[in-house]
Amino acid sequence: MQVWFLVIYGVFLNLIISIGGVAVNAGGSSAYDTDDMFESDDYTCALIDGKWLAGELKRSKFTPYKTKVSDLAAKIKKASPSKKAKLTTQKKKFQLLNKNGNKVCKKGPPSGNPTPTPTPGGGGSTPAPKPSPTPVAGCFDSQGNTKCFGIGSAGQTGNVSRGKNIWERGNGLSTSCIGCHSESAKRNRTYSQVMSSFSRPEMFGIGNDLSSGDVADITAYLNRFNP
Repeated sequence: MQVWFLVIYGVFLNLIISIGGVAVNAGGSSAYDTDDMFESDDYTCALIDGKWLAGELKRSKFTPYKTKVSDLAAKIKKASPSKKAKLTTQKKKFQLLNKNGNKVCKKGPPSGNPTPTPTPGGGGSTPAPKPSPTPVAGCFDSQGNTKCFGIGSAGQTGNVSRGKNIWERGNGLSTSCIGCHSESAKRNRTYSQVMSSFSRPEMFGIGNDLSSGDVADITAYLNRFNP
């Protein structure tokens, strides 16, 4: 009898629990309906247990920043001295993101503002395919290069393919953008807007690892659907 109880209980813990139309698993990562998410002031917000919380959307899973902080705190306790410094820096980053993000998210979605976040498949199903990054005609040449959107004024040439790579994988020094940001909510930004976003305190100097050319490429990628 006890064995069956433990088996059933273990299965229950691994089930995805539905909270307010949002599917949440025991690990804190969640698959959300777009009705339960919105973007505001560079933060992705999701409704969890009746509260709007800031977090990151990655591979159709949303994880609240407070969960990231808790996970890192647990890792720091078990980490070797050589790894504690890096983990502590990451923890401070997510603590600041959690504090500032929740101030924005607790206000709720802007009235009449459509949710710009990508639509994850319900219950972990395959998300809808993203639009092709093929640049539109006008500002872009056949190779995806552009000097529009303030890029040329900065003496740079942006490239869509390079920008996509930085957004999704980083440039070898910096982390990727996709880990914390929804690309669809960042579109149509000018070069100066993208550059200034890296000066925000929660970016923790990530912009120091990006060149002006990298910023130009990111700007090109975010504007690839513009004429």
